Amino acid sequence: MKKLVFLRVITLAAVIMFILTGCSGSGSSESGLAGVPTGMVATASSSTSIVISWPSVNGALQYFIYSATNASPLREGDRIGITAASSHDTYSYIVTGLNPSQTYRFTVSAFNSHGESSRSSIVSATTFAP
Repeated sequence: MKKLVFLRVITLAAVIMFILTGCSGSGSSESGLAGVPTGMVATASSSTSIVISWPSVNGALQYFIYSATNASPLREGDRIGITAASSHDTYSYIVTGLNPSQTYRFTVSAFNSHGESSRSSIVSATTFAP
């Protein structure tokens, strides 16, 4: 069962709905940092929205999502921080308010009391034509 937790706006002027599912998590590094998130997926769901999701990382207190259009770099200023829920194993965002036929790129990192992990692999999706 999916549960709507909150609504945010990111620098792309896109509205993000945060949806949590499941329980548990995976991965942690020996340095004390949370592990690098893996298995991230981005899928267009309409001409103005993309769904991104990834499995949780053990020890993560927060996730940072970085986003950009295909032509723009993924920069520090283009990130949004999301508080992690310890009992969830999958994080999904529905990014809305995007432009039709536009490619968007996303990456995510995990954060804990030791700092921010490296970023996940970059994933991209192109919104549908109008």
